[in-house]
Amino acid sequence: MRVAALADIHGNLPALEAVLREVDAAGADALVLPGDMTVGPLQAETLDLLESLGEKAIWVRGNCERTVVEVFDGRYQPTGVAHDPGTIWSGEQLTRAQRNRLASLPREATIDTGYFGAALDSLPYQLRPPARVLLVSTANGAAVLWFIAAGAVRWPETLSMLVASILGGYVGARLTQWLPAAAVRYFVVVLTGVVTVAFFARVM
Repeated sequence: MRVAALADIHGNLPALEAVLREVDAAGADALVLPGDMTVGPLQAETLDLLESLGEKAIWVRGNCERTVVEVFDGRYQPTGVAHDPGTIWSGEQLTRAQRNRLASLPREATIDTGYFGAALDSLPYQLRPPARVLLVSTANGAAVLWFIAAGAVRWPETLSMLVASILGGYVGARLTQWLPAAAVRYFVVVLTGVVTVAFFARVM
């Protein structure tokens, strides 16, 4: 399951439209809106567009949604900060339907996106390490077999990550024992920068 998260939209309709095109191109199954969709220049149009996404969009209430509802209800207390006028103006632009929609939003949301490590954190800490390793290995092994049987494994990426993990875990650990610490830090920084640039180049 592919999930996209769009935070701090703030009524920026042109940016939202551009990002939604990227989301559609990526084939996202769900779109999480973790608050602060409101308080912006094109707030009404932005809310209408988000509403048109239907059940694909999962709305969560942020502090901006809370404050614009307070403005609409006449309960907002200005704090003297620079964005007070924008908050008040945005609350005054809401329709009754929009106010009710925003007021009903949950403060959190849960999405089942699949398998994540056999809920390792839920295992009792009283378990001895061998028992924990056995339980986790059994669960992860069963999950691997299930994914293989379902044809859900992308083998080129999986094998390259497997080889890289083995080299990093064994060869890398030995190298760092005799390499200068400064050299290791510089290598990590440079490698991270190269990978970041490569990812950005792919999506631009």
